[in-house]
Amino acid sequence: MINKCNTIDVGTPIVRVSEKFDSLKAIGIAAQYFPRYVQAELTQHAVDVVLFSCVIQGSGRHVMGEEAFEVGPGSVGLTHYGQQHDIVTSGEGVEMINLYLDLKHHPLPTLPAALQPALSALLSPHPGLVNLLNRRVHVVIDDVNRMADPLRVMLREITDRRAGYEAVVRAMLVVFLIEFCRVAHDDGYQPILSSDAKQTPWLETIRQRLDTRFSEPLTLEDLAAQAAVSPEHLCRRFKAYAGRSPMAYLSARRVQDAMWRLRTTSDPVLEVALASGFGDLSHFNRTFKTAVGITPSAYRRGGSLAGCE
Repeated sequence: MINKCNTIDVGTPIVRVSEKFDSLKAIGIAAQYFPRYVQAELTQHAVDVVLFSCVIQGSGRHVMGEEAFEVGPGSVGLTHYGQQHDIVTSGEGVEMINLYLDLKHHPLPTLPAALQPALSALLSPHPGLVNLLNRRVHVVIDDVNRMADPLRVMLREITDRRAGYEAVVRAMLVVFLIEFCRVAHDDGYQPILSSDAKQTPWLETIRQRLDTRFSEPLTLEDLAAQAAVSPEHLCRRFKAYAGRSPMAYLSARRVQDAMWRLRTTSDPVLEVALASGFGDLSHFNRTFKTAVGITPSAYRRGGSLAGCE
C-alpha cells in the first residue's frame, strides 16, 4: 500500500541532521536505530535531508503536515527536506530505524529499468525537483524483514567502518529502494488528493500524461485542450495541485529522466537530451544546470550536486 500527500509546509523548524552523522558527509547515507521510540504528544519537526522513518515493531500514527497514517511493522514514511512530521506512539513505543539521505551532494543509486519510473515518482533525485505530489509518501512493505534487513546491515557497517563499508552501505541502499519501489510498481501509485482536487480529476489525468509521455513534444495548448479548459486556468489550477506549472513539472520530469540516462548509459549528451524530451542541447544544458546546479556533463562525471543549498 502506498500513499502520497500533496501539500508543502513552510516555516517549520529544521533539525540539522546533516551535521550529526559523518557517513552523511562521506557517502550521503546514514542510519539511526531506535529500540523504543516513545512520543506521546504531537510535536511536528523537520530535518535537512531526505528521511525514511521505518517501523519494525509497534504501532502509532505518522503525522505528515495535515495528513496522518496508522503505522505498524513494515510502515515506511518518506519525508523530503523541510517536510514537517512526527510519529505519535503509545506508552510502549515503536522499534524503528531512520534512514537519512543527502541528495543535495550525493546522487541516488540507479535501479533496474522496470523500477526506475516508480523511483522517479516517489523520490526526486535532487531537491530542486521535489514537487507537492511527492514531498511526503507513506508505504507499507508487508514483509517487514525485507525492509529491515538491509537497514540493519547499513547500521552495522556504518558503526564498524571496516574496509569497504561504503560499498556495502550503498549496495544495501539499492536493496532497500528496490523493496520500496516494488510496492509502488505492484500496487500503483496515486497521490492523496485534496478535497478540491478530488472535484477536478482532470488534474490527475494531466499529471499522468506528463509523467508517462514527457519525452513527447507536449505544449500547454495541447494539455489545456485535453482538459477542456483555457491555458491560463490550467496553469493556475495545476500549480496549486502540484506546486509547479504544467510546463515546469514537465521540465523537471525530463531532467529526472536525463539524470538516470546520464548515469546508466554512455549515450552522447545530445542523444540523452533528445530522448528525454528536450528539443536542443542548449536548452537542455541550461535547464539541467538550473535544476541540479551543475551541467549534464559534470553530473555524468560524478560532480557535486551544487544546486538548491
